[in-house]
Amino acid sequence: MKKIVISIVIIALFCFPYAYSAIKTDFAQASMIGYIPLIGVSIILSVIGTTLKCTPAVIVGNIASLIVSYYFVSHYSGGDRWDGYFKPFDATITLYIISILNIIPQLIIVLLVKRRMRRS
Repeated sequence: MKKIVISIVIIALFCFPYAYSAIKTDFAQASMIGYIPLIGVSIILSVIGTTLKCTPAVIVGNIASLIVSYYFVSHYSGGDRWDGYFKPFDATITLYIISILNIIPQLIIVLLVKRRMRRS
């Protein structure tokens, strides 16, 4: 029961549109600082999920985050203004690229955590 509750909490925390927030900050402030919470929170949640053996929740959470971010990008992107900003891509393709690139540090950290757990 405890593992189910932890999995639900991890998925719920992943459901915040981190990628959308990063893209919006990048567009509005011309600053890459919005990507720090995207990477930081996802790594922290991945470490927690791996340590507590809730890896499927991390996978589902990443997918949920992508879906929620896609919803916001497609509905609240401010029309065609964003498409010219993220050249040569539009905002949606940029979202997909960011989501895929966000998985790389998570995988590295998860592999390191699993290696450390095996040694213990």
